[in-house]
Amino acid sequence: MVKRKPQVDDEIMAPGWVVTYGDLMSLLLVFFVLIVSFSTTERIKFRKAIGSLKGGTSFLDPNTGTSPITMDEFMNMEQELETSIGELTEMLEVMGLESMADYYQDEKGIRFVLKSPILFDEARAELKLAVAPVLDQIALIISKYPHERVIIEGHTDNTPIHTELYPSNWELSSARSMAVLKYYYRRNLVAPGNLASMGYGEFHPLVPNTTAGNKARNRRVEIFIEKATTARTPLLPELNLISPEKTAP
Repeated sequence: MVKRKPQVDDEIMAPGWVVTYGDLMSLLLVFFVLIVSFSTTERIKFRKAIGSLKGGTSFLDPNTGTSPITMDEFMNMEQELETSIGELTEMLEVMGLESMADYYQDEKGIRFVLKSPILFDEARAELKLAVAPVLDQIALIISKYPHERVIIEGHTDNTPIHTELYPSNWELSSARSMAVLKYYYRRNLVAPGNLASMGYGEFHPLVPNTTAGNKARNRRVEIFIEKATTARTPLLPELNLISPEKTAP
């Protein structure tokens, strides 16, 4: 009996289950890489802003969260935002204030963090004149999102304050956030209906108030551009103040 000479394909071809197993492992690897990338909030120091990509190649207008926009429009908006933040970075570097500000972006919106010394003197809530160009540049970035709510948050460290103007850190943090809000309002830089001010006192620290350096980090004002797609629930439900039995016939 003549034996069949093994073909080259028979010698090098892997069993079918090995190929399937390899494909499965590759897909799992891609899946876990995506999970890690999506779960990590990118922290960038006034360098680059990455917009939200919804549903593959379908984009949502960041100003409304509903109107579809083209790929070119989306890329143009991202380029404009990156350019504006780059200009802000250069401005801070020229002023020697690059260590006094940070920028963050996540799924909820865009957040600028300004340390108190860049804005105010110690225990005061009057804006320094020198900070006007920085606030104006941030307003330029805000203007690219005309439908978003802009929440200005004041924060302090846990050092008690007891003055006639500011009996507690709540009053001081609130006064500082209001100072920034009024700056934007009086110069018509942000739509008044989009502005909100909040004072958190010492109760939302970035780091524990255990050292002088940590306390300096916690004394800050944050300007948060909330994405229009973020769910907003009313603070109070609508109430019917007229009972049926009291309604006039």
